[in-house]
Amino acid sequence: LPALNALIKRGADVDAQTSLGETALMQAQQRGRVAIAAKLISCGADVDLTDCEGKNALDHKLQAIANQ
Repeated sequence: LPALNALIKRGADVDAQTSLGETALMQAQQRGRVAIAAKLISCGADVDLTDCEGKNALDHKLQAIANQ
């Protein structure tokens, strides 16, 4: 979390999206990184943003669980 805290402190956009529309929150959810997801949400990450397939962060979490 120190790197994430440093990026946020420097003004990183917590809702920045990749070319596929994924956010850091979505990627944290996919990887089971609960602390990172919680930090992003507490810093205002939009849980309702969707990627190019129309999936939001919760959808990514559910998909990760289904793939276990």
